[in-house]
Amino acid sequence: MLTNLITSQIDPDPDIRRRLVSALLIGGNVTVAAGQDVGGDFQNISACRSADQTGCVVAYSSFDHEPPPDAVVGRANVGPRANPEANGNLQVLCVNPASLSGGTGPLEPYFGTAKFPGPIGLVLPTAPSVPTPWLAYPGLYTGHCESSGVANWLQIDTTGVAGDQRPVVSETLGPTWGLHLFDISIALGNLVDLVRQQGAAFSQ
Repeated sequence: MLTNLITSQIDPDPDIRRRLVSALLIGGNVTVAAGQDVGGDFQNISACRSADQTGCVVAYSSFDHEPPPDAVVGRANVGPRANPEANGNLQVLCVNPASLSGGTGPLEPYFGTAKFPGPIGLVLPTAPSVPTPWLAYPGLYTGHCESSGVANWLQIDTTGVAGDQRPVVSETLGPTWGLHLFDISIALGNLVDLVRQQGAAFSQ
């Protein structure tokens, strides 16, 4: 819904575009022209590539391996937002919140400790019992954008420190969804820091 709103109301209007701080359209298969930061869904709103850039978009789909051919997210030619024109001309946008300009960066995950409501909560692993509403796992994950064929995704890797007993995320909904349920929480600290910096840049 947000992608459609931006496409129809914000992207074509320069006066409204100037009011946009940033759009976090995570896990929603935002498309761009292959190898570009615009095109596809938005013709004027570009990917965010620096923390002081405003009027831009952050989007990615997280996996710990290459998305399978029938992936729901991470491939522009399949899934609920499949584009029939995505035969190599379009790709799903990947902006790494841990390293906006590219490369690998440390992710800052924050996971809620309350049980997730509804049917999704039934398939999520039980959160560790702690007295705080959020649980952080610093230094456990890194992320980088990766492409293979028509797939484009945020590759999530663990640091692999010997003896680390902390639990790691898994494909709770199966391989076609990847780490979709953790798209935001796996990088929540990075996203909060980014929006704080973008807000400061916008107000200057």
